[in-house]
Amino acid sequence: MSFVADVLLEETHEVLQVPIIKPKNLKKLLTENAPRIPILGSSNVPTTDNDLEQLLHHVGTLFGKDPTKWEKVGETKTDITEQDGKRIIRRTGMFTGTELHLWVHPQYNDPRLPLRPDQPQLEFSVQKKEITSTEEWQQLIADQPWISSRRRQLLLNFLQAKLESEDAELQQEGARGMWELSINKPHQAEIELCHLKPLVQHLQSNNIEVSKTSATAVWGLAVNERLRSLLLELDVVTVLMQIARQLLKMQCVADPDFQGTYLAGSIISQTQRNQLQAAVLGSLSVMLVDAACRRPLVALEPGCDTLFQLSSNLDGYADRPWAAARRETAAKAITSLIQRDHDARMQLIVTGGIVKVLDLLDSKVS
Repeated sequence: MSFVADVLLEETHEVLQVPIIKPKNLKKLLTENAPRIPILGSSNVPTTDNDLEQLLHHVGTLFGKDPTKWEKVGETKTDITEQDGKRIIRRTGMFTGTELHLWVHPQYNDPRLPLRPDQPQLEFSVQKKEITSTEEWQQLIADQPWISSRRRQLLLNFLQAKLESEDAELQQEGARGMWELSINKPHQAEIELCHLKPLVQHLQSNNIEVSKTSATAVWGLAVNERLRSLLLELDVVTVLMQIARQLLKMQCVADPDFQGTYLAGSIISQTQRNQLQAAVLGSLSVMLVDAACRRPLVALEPGCDTLFQLSSNLDGYADRPWAAARRETAAKAITSLIQRDHDARMQLIVTGGIVKVLDLLDSKVS
């Protein structure tokens, strides 16, 4: 109904919380609940019916800056002249007043973001904008106060703009924001394909942190059936399998020997490899509960070679607890695939999968 605006007076950096009332809604509410109660309020309380000039007057008065008042400065100057037998007395004084302008600071903005004239909904580089007309003011407050879904839509567009930027730091912030939304299911309702597309693209980022955070976000989002369907449209299963295979081929070094964020000639630290592997395996495990998501994996690897490799005893894993967790997670993914999908079982049998399963049970082999 009504809402509160945080108003900053730039001259003094004083901030006031100014209530903005919607008279029509308030009158209707009072009429329905208490017909005899008059609508009380100060004439200096702004309403959505005010034009821009009235709003500035109301807010200025609250700050003690009434734009309609003028104050005398200095002494009055008196000039006396005679012309054509007449004496002319002219008094001149200097007066000062206040001229108020309204600037709006968007809730979501980042000057590091590029201008996006092609997609106005992704324009978040402007830190403040002057409201110069009543029409602009009315347009600004038309949907106030924002409901939760409206706030999430704006936040998602803001995160999308960050993910689509060329700056790795912004990409990481965007991926982190998507992860934070993923951990709370009610926050996932407004996520659409356009928001997921740059996230999936960053799964294969050369920046390890961006890739890892993106994979973690996909892991959280994959629990939602609707979002799994959208992720499938972006071929996320194939992308995750490509990353899983790539990580098996990468040269890993001890953590003190590699402190970089970017991939250096396919070199990665063991901790970074393990963390990215965990997020990729987690994402795959959740995606595979869906029959539609299992089909691309079976088509790509009928014998599940990558998952079997990840479930075996591999060299280069100094972190033994993670090595055990990796093997268990990959084995669970295989088990889920076999239990849930007839086609996957048949393909696995044809490609010699029974021998691979038995090898996992043999401690001498695995």
